Amino acid sequence: MSCMKMEPKKWRFVYYLNTNGLIFCTFISFCCICHNFFQSYPKKTSKKISSRDVTFSYNVGVCEIEVMNCQEAFLRVHGLQIHARKVRNFQHQMKQGFAVPKEDGRGELGNYPYKFQDEAVQSVRELLNAIPKYNSHYSRQQNPNKVYLYCDLTIASFFRDKYSQYCKEKQVPAVSESKFREILVSEFNVGFKLPKSDTCSKCDGFLIAISNPELCAEEVTEKKQQYELHLKKADRGQNVIASLTALAKENSKEHHVIAMDMQQTFPTHKLTVGPAFYKRKIWTYNYGIHDCGSNKDYMFLWSVEDGGRGSDEVGSCLLKYLEITNPQTKHLHIIIDNCKGQTKNWTIIALERSLVATKRFDSVQHYFPVVGHTMLPCDRDFGCIERYARKRRPIVYTPDEWAEVIKSASPKHFIVTKMEREDFRSLKSLKTLTSKRTESTSGNPHHFSEATQFKFESEDPFKLSVKHSYSDIGAFMSVDIRVKKKGRLVESNPYQLPIKYRKPLPINQKKTGDVLSLMPYIPAAKQDFFRSCTGNNMYNNEVEELP
Repeated sequence: MSCMKMEPKKWRFVYYLNTNGLIFCTFISFCCICHNFFQSYPKKTSKKISSRDVTFSYNVGVCEIEVMNCQEAFLRVHGLQIHARKVRNFQHQMKQGFAVPKEDGRGELGNYPYKFQDEAVQSVRELLNAIPKYNSHYSRQQNPNKVYLYCDLTIASFFRDKYSQYCKEKQVPAVSESKFREILVSEFNVGFKLPKSDTCSKCDGFLIAISNPELCAEEVTEKKQQYELHLKKADRGQNVIASLTALAKENSKEHHVIAMDMQQTFPTHKLTVGPAFYKRKIWTYNYGIHDCGSNKDYMFLWSVEDGGRGSDEVGSCLLKYLEITNPQTKHLHIIIDNCKGQTKNWTIIALERSLVATKRFDSVQHYFPVVGHTMLPCDRDFGCIERYARKRRPIVYTPDEWAEVIKSASPKHFIVTKMEREDFRSLKSLKTLTSKRTESTSGNPHHFSEATQFKFESEDPFKLSVKHSYSDIGAFMSVDIRVKKKGRLVESNPYQLPIKYRKPLPINQKKTGDVLSLMPYIPAAKQDFFRSCTGNNMYNNEVEELP
């Protein structure tokens, strides 16, 4: 006999599986005690005497003490409100003298007039196993075995359009919709995915071209081949992320692997009143760095008045992260998207070169997954924050409150650091040490935008190793980025990075007016931040009404 775990958690009964079905365990016999009939209460009917011949008392163990309860309280304590009939059936057996529950008598005659054929039930399983399913990127960590079907399906439409047609083609008997729903819910961990957002532009272009009736067969075949190659390249990029994550966990003393990305901006303030929907907001930026080895997430938060969101800000967040964590490893691996303005540019390359030139790391390797298929660990972190903010925090006034929201979304994994204006450094001096090259040392052209990997080593900090594929077979292309022009000015100490912003960044006058117009909806204790941002202590106290 095998024990099955039941829900809810307060359920203290245990079920045993045998050849005759599910049988109630004798735990109830220790809590439900049968007594002789205590007292008769006349009913307001023609029958003046109660038909009960016994009565039951219900005991619940509390700190090794048996406490008597009424039937309703007993059922609620054990979560048996919807199973009261089973309790009554067992009490009926106790009155007949049974000390333990009888075996289930259903099916003894061998007559199952309403049973579905095994072939019909098996057809449901075969269809569900054959239909394409997808793993969720954002909830993969919490539900690793959860799979999803197409977003345009429901259980009813799936049964009506897919399953019924499948049974007709295979010429097999079909089950009812209720049975189909039961099998889908009880045996398969399947859901229906939400519509995609931020899809890959190349994938969409290929799919539209393939479905174009004006193209000839040869052109369609060519587009399909290009599409398949694109998907294979995207899969190889994801395999690189998985292998690096495994490397960080297995050999954390030698390799430190991080993933970096910028989250969508937070509106500050975030209000629920109608006029706020039409007003401009002050934005709060959040840059996430995910430690793939320890699975911790470091969030760097700042307001629009303290800094922008360019390559200098991204590099400053990376330097701040290294200052906080101080990883004592030889090799640093960075996984990042292909955003040219923030990460895939010569500013970040100059910063990575400085990390090996100053002997901070023996090597720094940079990986770029395929555009539209990055699916970084940071995306899951950002999704957790956005879900929590949407469900739990409809109102947020200041960047400090956004920091509280991020911490509350995952207290064990999220570590929030507020970036001050002095934390942002200008990386311009590091760029003066490097020269942009479009050719390798062997004379082959170097396509910067198509690179999938960059690598620096401390043995030769000015040699940039570039790779244009995710395969381990292909060799790196060497690019010499050393400054060769004579007379070029180089600062005396280029590694001493100056502060980028000495004063708050200006905010658009129209945005300032919109922010100040919403002050009546903000508590007085939260208004100082907006006054400092706008540089104006005067605002309109009148509440704006929607037309």
